[in-house]
Amino acid sequence: MTYDRATIFRTAWKAAKARPEYHRAQDWTPGPNYGRPRPVTSAERRAIFVECLRQQWVCAKSAMKHRRAALAAFPEPRPVAELERLVFALDCADFHRMREMATLASLRLELDAARLLAA
Repeated sequence: MTYDRATIFRTAWKAAKARPEYHRAQDWTPGPNYGRPRPVTSAERRAIFVECLRQQWVCAKSAMKHRRAALAAFPEPRPVAELERLVFALDCADFHRMREMATLASLRLELDAARLLAA
């Protein structure tokens, strides 16, 4: 399993460009232009992108850790269709006891592992 760096960079750019401070800034230095809009410098934009990129790497590493744990817990899961049917049947019940909730949680974990292996 490897990281998809292109997706990480694309998502980081999207997140950086979605931030309002990437497009506009205020001049807070004392003087006649105090509080007025000013152009955003490239250093400020780079800093915003770096912060978003760090956040995306943390998310990617967390997702990879989750995948590895799921695959370690269920090395040979049942087929995805069968697990989806079981989860659907349990999820549609009118009343859940603790036993059904625990079974549902373990089935969802196994379903995650089966989807990872199928992909």
